[in-house]
Amino acid sequence: MLDVAFQYDYTQDKWVPCLSENYVHQEIEKVPYALLLRYKNGEYERQVKLPEETYVFCRKHHQTELVTEIRPDSVTSAAGCRFEGLVSLGTLELKPYGYGQRPQEIYVPFRWRIYQKETSGPINIAADVAEVHYDRAGALVHWHNFSLSAHMGKQCMVINQFKGAGSKDWMSDTHVEMPEIVVDTAMEALRESTKLATGIKPSVLSQMKGNARITAYIERPFDLNIVFLKPILRDFIRHNFDEVFPYDCKDNYTKLCQLLDIDPPKSLRKAYSYNPYAIIWYMIFKHWWVKDINLMQKFFYLDDCVAGFPLRECYIMNDQSKHVDFCWRYGRDWHAMSHYCVWRISQEGEKKFLRWFYQVSSTDSLQSWQWDTINAFYHHGSALSDGIKRILLRDGLTQYVHDQISWEVTAYSKGLEDVQISYEPSILAYQCIINDYEFHLVQDTHTLRHVGLTLQNCVATYRNAVIEHRSIIVAVRHEGKYVACIEIQPERGIVQALGPKNQRLSGEVLQVCRYWVKMEKLRVDTDHLDFPDTAQGFFDLETATVETSPYQKTVEDTDATELVAVDKDDTQPGYYRKLGMQLLHGSKQIISAPPWMQFQDEQAYLMYVFPQGERIYDAAFKGNTEAQMVLGLMYCCGGMFRRDTEKTLMWFSKAAQNGDKSAQAEMEKLTKHIGDETTEKDIETLWGLSRIRHLMQAEKYPA
Repeated sequence: MLDVAFQYDYTQDKWVPCLSENYVHQEIEKVPYALLLRYKNGEYERQVKLPEETYVFCRKHHQTELVTEIRPDSVTSAAGCRFEGLVSLGTLELKPYGYGQRPQEIYVPFRWRIYQKETSGPINIAADVAEVHYDRAGALVHWHNFSLSAHMGKQCMVINQFKGAGSKDWMSDTHVEMPEIVVDTAMEALRESTKLATGIKPSVLSQMKGNARITAYIERPFDLNIVFLKPILRDFIRHNFDEVFPYDCKDNYTKLCQLLDIDPPKSLRKAYSYNPYAIIWYMIFKHWWVKDINLMQKFFYLDDCVAGFPLRECYIMNDQSKHVDFCWRYGRDWHAMSHYCVWRISQEGEKKFLRWFYQVSSTDSLQSWQWDTINAFYHHGSALSDGIKRILLRDGLTQYVHDQISWEVTAYSKGLEDVQISYEPSILAYQCIINDYEFHLVQDTHTLRHVGLTLQNCVATYRNAVIEHRSIIVAVRHEGKYVACIEIQPERGIVQALGPKNQRLSGEVLQVCRYWVKMEKLRVDTDHLDFPDTAQGFFDLETATVETSPYQKTVEDTDATELVAVDKDDTQPGYYRKLGMQLLHGSKQIISAPPWMQFQDEQAYLMYVFPQGERIYDAAFKGNTEAQMVLGLMYCCGGMFRRDTEKTLMWFSKAAQNGDKSAQAEMEKLTKHIGDETTEKDIETLWGLSRIRHLMQAEKYPA
């Protein structure tokens, strides 16, 4: 007979056998307990840290009180209250009330029990769990009893349901995990029951943990690893799992290899005994043409994720390639990652690549801008220059490389046909004006590129996603300047909301964006819209004015013909930059003068090769600083006529002498490149193309 219970020991931070007879058998509602709580800011944790303090819920005062002393058998609060009995710890996630959300309930186990009357009978595993809700005064507690019953002789299992019929079982619905001491004790009892029923006591080497290990053993005691692979092999087994992998089969590994049409080395079989996902790693590397099995070995024992992709969400295609793919939520990013990895292996070899890949799979996690780089390389890699690719190989997924690829893709997309973006009426309703902050949907790919250049982010690389409505981009303007860019994905809601240079939003613009999100009732799947509870200086949103905002043509949408029609005496600061931007956008090819042709002066040459820029030339030669800077950029970018580094330096120098500090800075950068003996092609890649964004500097030259 097996009848044991386990309780949490806070001082050791682990679950231990419960020694008090009263605590083992008494109903949980009658057992004294101490509910310890910690608080964190939920999805906003990265911005605001709460102190690592522990509180105890006092039923007498109906409030949480700071803990001053914890012993194995008692807890004392700052209010002088003393608590004895079962102890457990939960963490409540807090969100500001003003954002219209409250924290979800949490489930805190206080006692685990395992009961088996006789070895041939069923084994019952039960947990007494407190459902805890956050309350302004402290916490609200409701008790549950979760259970699992298994009968190895009858090969059956029952898990009690949670929240009514048809819902998920409690293990998946409440995320309550069995402690390892409970799992190990139950596993030993299950093995003894299997021995009595079949005459064999299975050897369990699997490194899989928690509830899943128990349920997998009950389903396939002689190879619980195959249960973890059931959803991954769905294309092979369909609904015939019991037929393909019988209950009493002792060698599923051989059958696996036959299904996957592989003949792996012996080391993989050993790894599979501990980790079912070892065979997934092998299939990934096989598809990527990695040959050295010795370099793969350490991956075979990783059972969590592959470069951030959860292994439990993958599956193997039942086709000629037998390649590993992921479910719809991760599929597109996985294709981009796979493409990037194959390219890196081909360029730098297996050893160097796998050193990096192991790091990101076992310890590191990739940042959002690193994913942007990988996706940009996947969609636009064929158009990237060799210089950019060399730097990507040399420096990896750095912020600098991200920026360079973003600028080059933005410049490259200039040559693509501009596409209008249409929206459903429900999406068009997102456009509005809140207290002079304008929320605009991106209406075409030209505007998308402009937003990316102005805010200096990589939104232009989302071109295909925006056209296909996988992403919706909302740009926020205030006083003629872009101040924020919001990305919405239909299946997830808002996934990004950032300012210039991908900086976090703050102050008034953050408050307005939060108000807009609440008004539009949008889901939020990011922490970008958090603000500190201590933040000051926000205006009263109760008095905010909201106006509808149909799409209107902006300066960036105004073509060069309309700008040239402006009277010369009515031009405002920024006019020549806007004109230069439109000319660059409209130029289709570079015209060269015949080598035998003679010109009276530089202006005559410019008028021959690109007469559309006459206004800029006239102003520059007459000493207009802004026009001089723009002409230097035109020589630099090479979108209208042949790129000329010497002319670029000359016109930057003229603008700098007239007081343009940005021209001085750019001149110094270009001079340094030349001094470092950088090739003309590298200068074009690393410097010239990125300077296009200066044509769109709305921060400095308002629209």
